Amino acid sequence: MKVSWQVTGIRKDPWANAHRVQVEEDKQDKERGYYIYPELYGQPTDKGIGRLLISQEMKVPLITKNK
Repeated sequence: MKVSWQVTGIRKDPWANAHRVQVEEDKQDKERGYYIYPELYGQPTDKGIGRLLISQEMKVPLITKNK
């Protein structure tokens, strides 16, 4: 027989209070379909969220060529 168990709780010590883990947030509509590590999902590098953010800062449209 195999037994598994898990104990959960909320830490209330000073260090934990000062370094809370951030809750995940939904992506903005413009960020949907982009990845932090696109290569891990079999996607091209231009689907990386970093490329999206850089192109928005530069206000230059991101042009990709189909091969």
